[in-house]
Amino acid sequence: MASNGTIYAAYTAFQGGGNPFNGIAIVKSTDCGKKWSQPVFVGTINDPQAPGVAFRTPAFAFVAVDDANPNVVYVAYQSLSGDYDIYVQRSMDGAATWGAPVQVNEDPGAHQQIFPTIEASHSALHVAWYDTRNSAASSNDMLDVYYASTNNAGFTYPTFSHNVRVSDVSHNGNCLLFGGGTAGFHGDYIELDARWTGTNHAVYVAWADHRDVSPCDLDPAPGPASNNTGNRNENIYGSMLTVSP
Repeated sequence: MASNGTIYAAYTAFQGGGNPFNGIAIVKSTDCGKKWSQPVFVGTINDPQAPGVAFRTPAFAFVAVDDANPNVVYVAYQSLSGDYDIYVQRSMDGAATWGAPVQVNEDPGAHQQIFPTIEASHSALHVAWYDTRNSAASSNDMLDVYYASTNNAGFTYPTFSHNVRVSDVSHNGNCLLFGGGTAGFHGDYIELDARWTGTNHAVYVAWADHRDVSPCDLDPAPGPASNNTGNRNENIYGSMLTVSP
């Protein structure tokens, strides 16, 4: 929600008409949700299942509004071009028109960056996401959470800060948690909140984590038993970052 009460909702949209790519669309309401605008198309995305990843990787759209200027709106999403990367687009006119996509993650390899979450606070934009860059070679068996920001610490949009690792332990997101040990699952739940303390940005990130799944079942055959202690034990972890103004 913007500081003037405008509500924005962003989502993935199927374009149809023979177009192989989906897209991001956004609508807004200026009367507390009684009426909504016609959708505005933000940009095209490529969103198949992530290569080398056993768990589902659907594309979502996340929206944040500058708390100092209600006409400055950001949308974040993932899109595949060889591998998945995290992108942000900005509107300066209340979501009527949109600038070009800006890649947030700086990892150049064949690893996956997925499920972004964003928040704007004190005119800074904060972004966090799941990231497999610490995996060996082209595998995607080491999942972490990373963070970057802009409009703070000397960085101005469209330039983002150096990517910072938030999680302290890498975990394997490919553990077969569903179907009695036959289907991969990782919660696509990640959230970020930020506030200005008067001195710094306090940024809070929470995410789903497999570090406590033991053993991590990677055998597609059924088992071990679903009541086996630990082998379905995905938990929620969180961390707070202190980020310079």
